[in-house]
Amino acid sequence: MQTHREHLWSPSYFAASCGGAPLSIIAQYAQQQRRPDLKGIGYPDPEEPGLRRKS
Repeated sequence: MQTHREHLWSPSYFAASCGGAPLSIIAQYAQQQRRPDLKGIGYPDPEEPGLRRKS
């Protein structure tokens, strides 16, 4: 398997039709995708640098 700079995939963009959804719905969806709830599974909190061990 080939990698791009030691990553499984390269940075890219994706565009698709939203089927005529109102821009307010699309904006709400995009906002919800920006910060998934990853607390407690070993990922750093965006406000706190570094990784923490799970208790």
